[in-house]
Amino acid sequence: MKLMPAAWRTTNLFLKQLEAGEIEEVQEVYRSSVSLGEWVGHEYNSELVRNSFENGDLPPGGAKDNFSMQAIRHEARNEIIGFISMYHGYPNEGSIYISYMGFGAASQKKGCGQELTRQLVVEARRLGYSELRVNVSLKNWPALRFWTQAGFNQISGIFGDKVISDDHFADIELVNELS
Repeated sequence: MKLMPAAWRTTNLFLKQLEAGEIEEVQEVYRSSVSLGEWVGHEYNSELVRNSFENGDLPPGGAKDNFSMQAIRHEARNEIIGFISMYHGYPNEGSIYISYMGFGAASQKKGCGQELTRQLVVEARRLGYSELRVNVSLKNWPALRFWTQAGFNQISGIFGDKVISDDHFADIELVNELS
C-alpha cells in the first residue's frame, strides 16, 4: 500500500511526518484549535497527539503501518501551524481516511485548509486512491461547511445518538470521490 509521501508541499505549506520532538508543539496547536465539548461530546485530550504518534489512530483491525501523521508548517514562516493524520486503506484499499486535520487558532480562516485539501486530492489521485473520507460531528457547523466546500459531498453514513438534545451527539461520514 502506498502512503502519502513522508514530505510534500502545497503552494504555502510544507508537510512532513511528525517527529517525536514535535509532539508537544503539535499538541499545543491542537489545544488552540478545538472547542470540542459542545460539538462532539468530549473534552480536550491532553494526550491525543502523543497517543496517535505512538499507537496510531486505527480502525478496527487496522495496522499502524497504514497510519500517517504529519506536521503542517507554513513554509515562509517555518512554523508548525497544524497537523493531519490519515489511515490508508480504510474502509477499502482505495480509501484514505482523514482521522484529524486541524490548524491552530492563529491559522484558521486563512485558506490553509482549502489549500491543503486541494493538494491532498492531487497526491491521493497520483498514488491511485479513489476516495478520501472524513468523519465530522453533526454539531460542528464550521467543519461541515469546510468539508462540503472541499468536495466531500457524499454521505456514507450517520453514526451516534438517535436522540436530539444538548448532550447527545452524532457524526456524519463524508466522502470525496476522486474519479
